[in-house]
Amino acid sequence: MTWQTLGSVAPRALVAARVELHWAAQILGAAADGYLAHASDDSHTAMTWQDGALVGKAGVALRVAAFELAVGSETLALDGKTLVEAMAWTDARLGGHREIHARDYEMPPRPAKFERAPIADALAELARYFGNANELLARFAPCVVWPHHFDLGGVIALGGDPGEPLTRGKREIGIGMSPGDRNYDEPYLYVTPYPVAPNAVMPALAAGGQWSTHFTGAVLANLVLAGEPGARAFMDAAIAGSRALVS
Repeated sequence: MTWQTLGSVAPRALVAARVELHWAAQILGAAADGYLAHASDDSHTAMTWQDGALVGKAGVALRVAAFELAVGSETLALDGKTLVEAMAWTDARLGGHREIHARDYEMPPRPAKFERAPIADALAELARYFGNANELLARFAPCVVWPHHFDLGGVIALGGDPGEPLTRGKREIGIGMSPGDRNYDEPYLYVTPYPVAPNAVMPALAAGGQWSTHFTGAVLANLVLAGEPGARAFMDAAIAGSRALVS
């Protein structure tokens, strides 16, 4: 897959679609909670990005542009459905006896019903963001989509702190793409080094990247302007700078 051109929908006009999509993704997380053994880190609820769809570990897929669920050969268009109706349909396809439900995450208000028409173009644009990020980030670490913050993220593990046993300290760099959140109302790439000394001097970043004022991490928004060259340059510089910070 090659980088897909972004910008057919303004980045800050994606919020409504992102919220509905985030709620739709809770169906995949709920299915995993209901039908799979629970992992201590909640990784059983994480989703992968495959060919334009979020795919949960319980065998439920969410086709983003079409805004439909798929379980095996059966599909459900989410347009006009409530979250409860979509949950019940999914539960029936998986066995019909768990009464799956969304977790009590801190999320934006839930739509009364899913509506595809007003957000159709934005859903297709979000699919391009996820597809681009999935390809970009894969060369650094495996990444999955988490149902809580709805980011596509992974970790570059650097091992224990110098001179410390692995059980007492760790060094790592988080990487990912958020489709937008309460801190930034548009999609952005992020790189988060850990740990970082309180008095550390943050290194320079490429392609217009900035060190966030909301968390300890480098951020690149305006991915429309940055394009693939800017996104790659940002990731390379931010990861190299993060390695120096935690070394």
